Amino acid sequence: MSFFLLHLKYQIKRTSSDLLADRLRIFVVISADSDNAL
Repeated sequence: MSFFLLHLKYQIKRTSSDLLADRLRIFVVISADSDNAL
């Protein structure tokens, strides 16, 4: 049971970090686009 909870916690952490990476990537792309616009 504890192994399942640990696995679930790991999945959630990995998912949140992936979302954070995606958000950062999108932010970088938007920044690059705004620089090109200027």
